[in-house]
Amino acid sequence: MDILKRHVFIVMLMIMLSACNRYKGIEDHQIYGYAYLKDSLDIQPQKPFNGIIYLNRGSDTTNYLFQTKTDSLGKFSFQSMGKQAAVIYSRFIKNGTEYVGQIRLDESNNSLTHKLVITPYTIMAFQ
Repeated sequence: MDILKRHVFIVMLMIMLSACNRYKGIEDHQIYGYAYLKDSLDIQPQKPFNGIIYLNRGSDTTNYLFQTKTDSLGKFSFQSMGKQAAVIYSRFIKNGTEYVGQIRLDESNNSLTHKLVITPYTIMAFQ
């Protein structure tokens, strides 16, 4: 029985250690910002975006490590990616229009408060 417990313990330890590698290199401080939605005609002033914001390493905006929802003022925060390059972004479709916004982070700007502006990208032909 002790051998079985030992094997189970080793397997569980290996699973936990492999899961920790996903967040390797992430430092313990926050990235803050505000997200704004800009209309397609630039007539209305930017309004706070109340939606989902994503954070990923590098410049990949098709996947994400973390996501958060903005508050009613558009404020968001993430755990910092440290000195690694990262991207904060949002992408969604509303009434046939795709909205996109992104901010690239690197060592020089990852401790600042960021302004993410989400603008119309394309108009879809078919709904």
